Amino acid sequence: MIDWILGLFMAVLAVLGLVLAAGAYDTGMYTFGLSLFAFGIFFDFWLVKKAFDAKEEQAAGLAVAAPEIKAAAD
Repeated sequence: MIDWILGLFMAVLAVLGLVLAAGAYDTGMYTFGLSLFAFGIFFDFWLVKKAFDAKEEQAAGLAVAAPEIKAAAD
């Protein structure tokens, strides 16, 4: 649940970065806004990767346990 909240927060920060970059009068604020946007997007992609890795690891754990259960039943 915390990953959903964190992902939503980072998406809001990414949009804020675009707003900052769009309204920037100087190069520093423009760069900061685009950097904030890039960080928010990459962080959200990392959260998605983390979720898929956890599901894959869980599935691999079940696949390893299945032969042991079959051997115990014989």
